[in-house]
Amino acid sequence: MLATVTPIHQPDETDAAWAEHAYRQDVVRRYYQAVEAKDRIEAAFVWLEAHAHDKANQHNSPLVDELDAELPAAA
Repeated sequence: MLATVTPIHQPDETDAAWAEHAYRQDVVRRYYQAVEAKDRIEAAFVWLEAHAHDKANQHNSPLVDELDAELPAAA
């Protein structure tokens, strides 16, 4: 019996870093689009997604901090 081995491509550190960067940019973009559209439900959903991402990736800088950093100060 002949076995066929299919290699599985594992991303290198650079690929993984760019994928993480693209994901973070997408979350920030979706959050601010929801805030601008005054869609509180979508903004809350994206914020919770960012929080879950932070919890799963504690070695990275917090994504939630990026969302909170650019909000205008309350009057």
